[in-house]
Amino acid sequence: MQYQIKIIMRVNPSNINNTFHTIPSKDLQKKLLILPNDLSCEYKTIQQAGGASPFLLHCHDGCEIFIMLEGEMNFYTEIDGKQLKRGDVICIPPYGFHRGELCTPDCYTRIVINIRDERLRCLSTVQTDLSACFYRSSRKLNFYHLNENELKACVCYSEQLTQALENTHFGDDILADIAIRQLLILLNAKANTGFSSEYTGIMPTLVSQIFSYVDTHLGESISIATMAEVLHHNSTYISRCFKQVMGISLQQYIIAKRISLAQQLLRDGLSPSDVCFQAGFGNYSNFSRTFSINTGMSPKQYQTLVTSSSSYLVK
Repeated sequence: MQYQIKIIMRVNPSNINNTFHTIPSKDLQKKLLILPNDLSCEYKTIQQAGGASPFLLHCHDGCEIFIMLEGEMNFYTEIDGKQLKRGDVICIPPYGFHRGELCTPDCYTRIVINIRDERLRCLSTVQTDLSACFYRSSRKLNFYHLNENELKACVCYSEQLTQALENTHFGDDILADIAIRQLLILLNAKANTGFSSEYTGIMPTLVSQIFSYVDTHLGESISIATMAEVLHHNSTYISRCFKQVMGISLQQYIIAKRISLAQQLLRDGLSPSDVCFQAGFGNYSNFSRTFSINTGMSPKQYQTLVTSSSSYLVK
């Protein structure tokens, strides 16, 4: 049976291509998202029936700010998990896989802001690095809790940002930069002053060990049987535990992680042949075929697309 994965390709805003491509795996429930815009803001209330997951494991090629306004959710990344409630914020760096699972059965309200690295660098200065809140820690979530006044300010900045992005009036691009800068200054002030919030993680130890093993051995051939032996469990058990928490199979995560790494390396300018082996694919034919199935284009075509479509931001 074949299932579908949605690939949102980032190109020139006048030529965004949203396509579906089939993946030969019944377990694949993942999105590899290439942001269609350099900056976006979405305020949404989502109702769920039967405790279904509000979003599946996925990653973006840009940074994400996830602000919880109402409801409760278990939020997982490759680093850790945290139960989110009103006022909680997670800052996710590019290519960081994450998913959410409702704790409350009815609905949740959140703000999601996505911003590409190129735009973030343009907003920062030598004195003020606005990307710091996404990279504060490599071992814990970049988590912040906002008090009511701070949360109201973030909502206000988000509304201003949304309005500026939706309009095409004179000066709206500058107003959008002002709004996102104000929000990022608030978050980075908490990070830079050491006022980032402590939290109790909910990620099972075994799943954290699996993530660590995959990350360490991503450039090599990964055997789930060998991984299980290293972690002192059998392969069936670790695969089942991983899927229970992350919602997809371990094998499909490994494939998606390799593709995500390949996307990063191609964006950085490495040749497709070098990327093939650094991303852990055994041969170029396998790499090219797997990459094309998941993205709808060859590695070289992808590299040409992402480099040309982002170059207008870098002056």
